Amino acid sequence: MISTQKNREEKWLPVHGYEEFYAVSSSGLIRRIGKSNCLTQHADSDGYLYVTLCVKGKPTKKFVHRLVAYAFVFGAGESLQVNHIDGVKSNNAYSNLEWVTAKENIRHAFSTGLNRAGAHLTSGKKHMWFQGEVIATCIKSGKETVMQGAKDMRANGFTDSLVYRCVNGKLKHHKKHTFRRADADI
Repeated sequence: MISTQKNREEKWLPVHGYEEFYAVSSSGLIRRIGKSNCLTQHADSDGYLYVTLCVKGKPTKKFVHRLVAYAFVFGAGESLQVNHIDGVKSNNAYSNLEWVTAKENIRHAFSTGLNRAGAHLTSGKKHMWFQGEVIATCIKSGKETVMQGAKDMRANGFTDSLVYRCVNGKLKHHKKHTFRRADADI
């Protein structure tokens, strides 16, 4: 949770879609119109800051960088993404944001080192998610299938990313199977 304070030199504009209720500052602060306190910002699991806007009792999660970009950065579009020029997801100053296509955003991430080619692009036994054996257990029959790598998972009819979520406790089952790492049995 990130607390923010009002800066008197900020430029404030209405929040796109919430013009009567909220204002956004040029540095990424959000406040209710007519109030001086700024909303508390939270970071999601990817590090992007968001606030919860509430109108007529209905809360809505909004990413701060998109609110700032809609208000201050020319070239807004629903199909476009907001890129943090310096790569720092918590720096939501309008001067650090730009509207880009998904392709441009990905290229920027690779060119700045925020995203690296390598292990996450491999498949099979060397895939970083599936080093070692994974055991699939049919919920109905109890039959176990031992797999090594994403290729084995796909060959057995499973979606490797969903198997990964099961192995890491984010999903209970996939295609009527549970999954665990073989080394967890040791």
